[in-house]
Amino acid sequence: GFALITGSKQLFDIALGQIRVLALVLGTTSIWLVFLVAKKLYGVIIGLLSAMLYATAPTIVIGSRIVQNENFFIPAFLIIWLIILNYLESQKPWQRNLAAALAGLLTLAKIPWAAATVALCLLMASKKRFKDMLIIGAIALSIFSLYFIYGAVYDWSTFINLWGLQTARAKIGLGNTLALFTHPYLLDRLYPDGWLYWGWLSLAILSTKFKKHSLLLIPVIAYFLVFILAIPGIEAQGWYRYPFYPFLMIAGAAVLEKIIKKPSLLNLAFFFLIAATAWHWGWEEIFGMPNWLFRAIVLLGFASFLPTLWWPEKFPRLARRATHFWLVIFILLNIASVVAHVHS
Repeated sequence: GFALITGSKQLFDIALGQIRVLALVLGTTSIWLVFLVAKKLYGVIIGLLSAMLYATAPTIVIGSRIVQNENFFIPAFLIIWLIILNYLESQKPWQRNLAAALAGLLTLAKIPWAAATVALCLLMASKKRFKDMLIIGAIALSIFSLYFIYGAVYDWSTFINLWGLQTARAKIGLGNTLALFTHPYLLDRLYPDGWLYWGWLSLAILSTKFKKHSLLLIPVIAYFLVFILAIPGIEAQGWYRYPFYPFLMIAGAAVLEKIIKKPSLLNLAFFFLIAATAWHWGWEEIFGMPNWLFRAIVLLGFASFLPTLWWPEKFPRLARRATHFWLVIFILLNIASVVAHVHS
């Protein structure tokens, strides 16, 4: 659609500038919205850290360069979530209705985007605001009904047959849950990224205090539900995972800020999860990795955190400073990874 608006009538008319401009706008907007959501939930520091991680994590940066539906859904979903968070504070009905209407409109673009409506309803249910939940559901469903009206006007039998064909082609199942970790697709190829694993680990940690972090966890639960029920996870279609990523980075930033203030073995887990892929994509694939350098990195990683855990009185600040140091190194390796991938 965007290519047609910019003057392309056929495939060979499309120029990189026409495609990349939209991707750049969507990606930049998503970074800003990640900051706003994280700031709303956890404050400015975690907001800035979340935005930095989202802006540099290789899988996210490389994935944002493609014009794929999910890259449009991300900023739309974040905007809806910001609106509903404001509604919880202001109690202004128009904000609730606007969020519901936008969520309903998303289903007309792609049915799995009903995750936005599911998230809103789950949020209201968790707050025991069942009247709000019913109103949101009614607004969103009334807009979604336009989809069926369109099918009836065009050709009902064709509409139903195409819908059946689409749902039958996908290899869905419980295996998709494991595929999130065992098949780390970037687009159509495997691209392990430690930042995503750190994000999932952080979500698991935050989920132990669900009430405190429910405003972050509920949208993840909603999209996860739709992902398992309707989206192929094992096939080489990595873009279906993209809507998880803003919330993974916010969770990762929240836990990272916590372990900087109060070091634990999680600091070591953070180091090795990120180092495993950051050094590979950002250094080894470019310059190679001699054995001496690999061993030096491993030993330096242990030396950065274990003394503080064993002798906190003698090394009270070592782990904190080491975490800051390695975070800077990993961000630089993120940038190198993206540049290397783009020019490969």
